[in-house]
Amino acid sequence: MMWLTMGFMHLAVMVICVFPSSEAVRFDGQQHKIVTTSGRVQVTGTGRFNVLAIGGGGGSGYYGGGGGSGYVRTGTLNIAGPTSLDIAIGQGGGDYHDGGATSVVSGGRTIVTASGGKKGGYDNGGNGWSGGGAGGWFTPYDGGSGGYNGGNGGNGEAGQVGGTGQRVTLPQVSGVTLSPGDGGRNGPISGGGGGGVMINGAGPREDDNHNGGGYGGGGGTGWGNSGKQGAVILYTN
Repeated sequence: MMWLTMGFMHLAVMVICVFPSSEAVRFDGQQHKIVTTSGRVQVTGTGRFNVLAIGGGGGSGYYGGGGGSGYVRTGTLNIAGPTSLDIAIGQGGGDYHDGGATSVVSGGRTIVTASGGKKGGYDNGGNGWSGGGAGGWFTPYDGGSGGYNGGNGGNGEAGQVGGTGQRVTLPQVSGVTLSPGDGGRNGPISGGGGGGVMINGAGPREDDNHNGGGYGGGGGTGWGNSGKQGAVILYTN
């Protein structure tokens, strides 16, 4: 309360301060959002939120090493009001091609970019979140299995080297279950693709058990040798 003096009169004036109220962050009205196609997402509220990005899986070929799974990256953003996010989902690489990068951009500023997994070679597996299994090109020996849960791909029986895994642990996301996808199965002269990330127990459609399971899974050698698409998760915990 404040006193104001006007001539011989004293007036009591009550001053009320109004502060803006905070509003919980929401993604298109949801507490969290799983994004599997490129596009724009509207974010409302105030405060900080988190972003998990998974790159597209690396491809392989008819013979040789398996592709590495898409890399996993995290980022954060503080907002003071409505914000738009432009999301590009990385696609899986085809025959002997790297996977595409997944990115999240706000107002021209890149919040996070997750690179695609690396392609499998004629001998060695590709690098990624989980490495691709080594091949056995022009040998009568088996290749290596695809890596699992951020680990390295298996080596081939003839000394070929599996791809290097990122060894990054998946975050805990309230309301979403994240788990590692299986590494792809190896075979004669062929390596399995690196395992990607399962979201609520699901991933892109499985074509061949030589491919790594989950989003961003690497392509295994054989007919179904393309890597799998990536994904993005927006969350607040």
